[in-house]
Amino acid sequence: MSWLGRLSRQVSGYAVGVIGRQVIVFVAIPLFTHGMTQAEYGIVALTASLVAFTNTVSNLGLPAATFRYYNEYESEAERQEVLGAGCLLAAGYALLAALVLTVLREPLQKRLLHSAPPGLVFLLAAFIVVEGTAQYGYVILRAQTRYAVYSSIVIGHAIVQVSIAAVLVYRYKLGVVGYWLGYLCGSFVAVMALVVMTRESISLGGIHGKVVRLTRFGVPLVLSALSLWSLGLVDRWLLSVIQGPSTVASYEVAYKIGALVGFVMVPFRVAWPQFGFGSMKERDARHLYATAATILACAAGCVALVVVGTSPLIGEILAPASYGSVDGIVAWVALGQVAWVLFPVLSIGIKIEERPQLVSLAALVAATCNVALNVLLIPRMGAEGAAIATTVGYGVLAVGVTYGSIVVYSIQIEWSKVCAALGITSALVALLTVSAGEVSTGWSIVLRTVTVVIGVLLLGTLLMSRVREVRVGREV
Repeated sequence: MSWLGRLSRQVSGYAVGVIGRQVIVFVAIPLFTHGMTQAEYGIVALTASLVAFTNTVSNLGLPAATFRYYNEYESEAERQEVLGAGCLLAAGYALLAALVLTVLREPLQKRLLHSAPPGLVFLLAAFIVVEGTAQYGYVILRAQTRYAVYSSIVIGHAIVQVSIAAVLVYRYKLGVVGYWLGYLCGSFVAVMALVVMTRESISLGGIHGKVVRLTRFGVPLVLSALSLWSLGLVDRWLLSVIQGPSTVASYEVAYKIGALVGFVMVPFRVAWPQFGFGSMKERDARHLYATAATILACAAGCVALVVVGTSPLIGEILAPASYGSVDGIVAWVALGQVAWVLFPVLSIGIKIEERPQLVSLAALVAATCNVALNVLLIPRMGAEGAAIATTVGYGVLAVGVTYGSIVVYSIQIEWSKVCAALGITSALVALLTVSAGEVSTGWSIVLRTVTVVIGVLLLGTLLMSRVREVRVGREV
């Protein structure tokens, strides 16, 4: 089977669980936007960013390190030791993060979560421990490419979380506390299932050397992870400080629509680390990575056009009219997501050469640009300024890691094809934004539909031509 066939098989295997989870979470948004006040939903967005920040810090680059060294070793015993070392580190990191969050609960409650229910930080700390454990269980399943088991548990995880949270929010009117209590219960159920399915895949004997290697590779990625967190979530904090929780709620809904680009492409992101590192010993690995980047740019562009084209309708479904228009924000977020989707492929060369500090440097520069633009644009443009800042940040990140992979690994990017895909996507997204109007306006619907169809045909043609070249062996 060709590398494209293997990658397609893994992506399709993960797609059931990953997209299924995203659909469940996405469909549940109206339950929470209508079941809570706009200010309460804003607090949910802020606490979600806090949880994401804490999880980002607490994993210390462990997933990337696990994939890197799991594929370096060939004996099953050594691979089990890598996973055992990873489990030990994951549990320790999560407990430490929860402890720090608990110690800092008073300043967090006063300065960031001043309108949140008392004691919410303790609930968030418990969720961080349980969810962190669950996430490393998923890393184990991905390393072993057990995508059927992965998908089953991921979907069950989401169903239990959303169901319990919806009951507590709607039936018992527990608001933010009910939301996070439901998510905690769902994560606990997932951990139990993951323990059953992975308990024979790990070994805790002779793991000292593996612990050292995982730590040395992962710790430099903490700066990268923090920078990536700021790219995706610091805008909510700044919006809250400058314009209040209600603006955060409106921005969160629009951001979730634009982030559908990333959601649809998540199966690829889930499959890529194991596939990418698993292919690093192949003779044509550099060509493989370059071709994957071209195909991914075309696919992500198609998804972005569909998302932006349908965003007015989706916005009306997801939230009340008081949340405002989403068009401009969605367009910028969708473009940023295209760059974000390309990031794992473009950075693979740096990680293969064990130079994670270069990823951190690129992410730090991107995050600095993002924060500076947020501070500059939010007072003038509000939520749309935050979306622009995020898109620029992701663009800088993609350029930075591409340059690093070229320098240390000599990855051979297909510049003409990638730039053509990105150019078509950007031009047509701009046209869709200009033509934005009321969903009921007939001419607006016709223009947006025609624009999306033309874009998908152009990008689809470019994508399929590249796939055919791969299949006939012209380059790989």
